[in-house]
Formats: sequence, C-alpha cells, structure tokens
Amino acid sequence: MRIALNWYEVTLPTSELVVAVQTVATAQQGELSMPKSPRYQRRVVQRRGGTAIRLLHVTDVPPSGTTVETINTNDDPNFVKIAIEEGFALLLAERGFSVHRKHVGSTACLQTDESLWPAVYTFWRGLSFRAFYFFGTTGVRWGIVLNYVTSQRFCVTLKDPRLRALALGKSVVRVSDSHDSEEYDHRRSGILQSTNGSVATVDLGNGDPLEAPVGEWTLPCRRELLHEYVMQTQGQKAAAELTRRLQQAAFCLTESGRMNTALARSQVEAVQELLHHHDLGRIFLPLPARPPASLSNRPLTVVE
Repeated sequence: MRIALNWYEVTLPTSELVVAVQTVATAQQGELSMPKSPRYQRRVVQRRGGTAIRLLHVTDVPPSGTTVETINTNDDPNFVKIAIEEGFALLLAERGFSVHRKHVGSTACLQTDESLWPAVYTFWRGLSFRAFYFFGTTGVRWGIVLNYVTSQRFCVTLKDPRLRALALGKSVVRVSDSHDSEEYDHRRSGILQSTNGSVATVDLGNGDPLEAPVGEWTLPCRRELLHEYVMQTQGQKAAAELTRRLQQAAFCLTESGRMNTALARSQVEAVQELLHHHDLGRIFLPLPARPPASLSNRPLTVVE
C-alpha cells in the first residue's frame, strides 16, 4: 500500500548559495550579549561564533554594510530551509495569494465567490505551508509541508449590533492595520470589554485598554461564530445550510452530503491543483543570485 504524506520535496540547483552577511561584534560583559541591530525589511538569521555574530540576510538586495559570501547548503541546512520558506511566501504573494505569516508556518489563501452572503462574510481557499529538512540516506533533503485550508472573514464590523453583542467578552481583531501610528495601538487583537455608542473598549493585554471606533474591529470569523451570527440573522435553516457548505468546501462531506471517506486524498488533490493552476513549482530563493529551486508537484510517498 502506498501512503502519501503532505511533504513536497524541494530540489536546489546547487550546493553553494551566495548570501549577504553582516558581522556584528558583541560586547564582553561577563558573557556575550546580543547586538543591537536595526530592523530589516526581510528576515535576518543570526549565527553566533566567538566574539562576533554573523547576520545572514534573506534578501536578493544586499543591504549596506554587508558582504557577499558563499555558504555550503549542507553546512547550514536550517538557513536554507528559511530561505525556501521565504521564497515560497514571496511566490504566493506574487500569484495573488493573501499571505499571513506566523511564528511557525504560514497560510496563503485566495478569495472566492462562494460566500452565501457576500455582505456578511468572504470565503477563502488556499494552503498552509512550512518548510523543513531532514537527513536522508543521500544527505540533507528539503521540502515544504503543504495542507489544504479554507477560511472565512467577516465583512460586518462591530457597528452591527448583533455582532457587537456576540463579540462582548471575546477576542476581536482589527478590520485593517491602516491606522495613524501616533493615535492608535497597532496590536491586531484584544478582548472586547464594552461598547458605548460608536466607541469600543478593547483590552490589548498591556494594562491600558484602547478606545477606538467600533467600525475598526470585528470578530475573527471562526465557523462556530459565523454559524451563530447567521442563525441570529438568517435563521436556523440558513445556518444549517452554511455548515453543510463549509464542510463540503473542506471535503469533510461529499457533494451528496455524505461523510467523505477519502478526505486525505481529496485534500492532497486540492493542493496539487493549486500548485499546478498557479504555477508554484519554481521558487526563486530571495538571495543575491536568486537561485531557482524546484518544488515537486507530488507528495512524498512511502511503501508498506
């Protein structure tokens, strides 16, 4: 029996990569201290050695103050993994995906026209992804874990009285981050404490609650919250239809409404369709030479 895993192999064109590197001396104060380095637009990987720290810049445009060095991929496989994940995220963004980075792994989705009530919520399909590596019999192998995902986002905000009542005491998120940094805290989520007319009081967890217009906040559109809102506004029958449609979109149910016994295969096929349709098989690593890496369109399989 052949079992397909959700790991898609990445093949590098060379075992040597050109990287922009910055060396920062550390202070000698009993033990090595971290350098105070500025924030960069792209990711920076720190490598400590002796009395200095090397900053490896994951970018194809070397910042000022860096030198270009060549590293062997087998000497620093974790850096290569990071470069692959960054390159894939950039490729997805170029293809029109909405990419959301997380501490571990990320998601990339495309908005669809499948919402039953477009004024209430939008519906998205896409991928979750995380690069990693392991040591195989022939050396280091890199790949990306890809999973099929669906999600929803509320179009209504806390201006809506029903959503406002539903959100009280729950976590709320900003509709957007396009606020004046001198007037608003840019924390993206908090607990809705209360509302007073057009003003919401949100606990950001820093001991200083924020007061902001209700139209700037909404609920995260989890399935159970969307179901509750639709049941209150559209009725129980509409809410049941919503649940059925969301389960079908995630391949948990078949088109006939039965439990999908081939769930894993359906989701693997959905990932493969996204890879093919959006031409995601060639990843340019965000390094000075922009080396192209190849992403397999078939998941790793093992034989039992």
